Amino acid sequence: MENAAMADGERRIWMTLNAEEFDPAVGEGNATHVGVCVEALTALAAPPIIVEVRKAKREHPTVKSIEWMRERGALKEKMARGTAEVLLKNENGEIAEGLSSNFFAFARGELQTAPDDLVLPGTISKLVFEICEKNRFTVAHRMPSVEDMDSWDAAFLTSTSRLILPIDEVRDYTDSDEIHRVRKFDSKPEQITRLQELLELALRENSTPIDC
Repeated sequence: MENAAMADGERRIWMTLNAEEFDPAVGEGNATHVGVCVEALTALAAPPIIVEVRKAKREHPTVKSIEWMRERGALKEKMARGTAEVLLKNENGEIAEGLSSNFFAFARGELQTAPDDLVLPGTISKLVFEICEKNRFTVAHRMPSVEDMDSWDAAFLTSTSRLILPIDEVRDYTDSDEIHRVRKFDSKPEQITRLQELLELALRENSTPIDC
């Protein structure tokens, strides 16, 4: 029976395929595990959009693995109340991505984001790259650093549920769970507004109506 909390509204379906390596001693019939997780899509966070930056590493960043789904659960439990997302930084303070989003920062006239081989590329982030190429936005495929937060003009998240979500405040945490530095954005710059408009047009162009 479907959970009552999920009876209404949209849902997100996660499917993972975990095939064991071929073992000559076993031959055919090696187990292939399929995991399916259905979760209700929660309402988008209301402004101010606050994100936390915490040190964490994904062993296989381009794969949405079962192991990662477990690890991200531990990071979500640390999230302060009112936080919209956790961003993952490495030992050098460079930000790769969020728990369920891609991260972008406008700085010095360019849009900075982690290279594709260091993150799990999302559908919306791919559309953002196409939009930037067509509309002459300069994209730098390098991880934004928390050391340079003061130089960021703006920052935003992308995901299938959030589309382009402007960030109002970034909180960088130490290993001892203390806030080390904070970057606040007073207003949404014209660049993000323009990207949001172009993304909406792109989604309409790439969508197929479904008769119900």
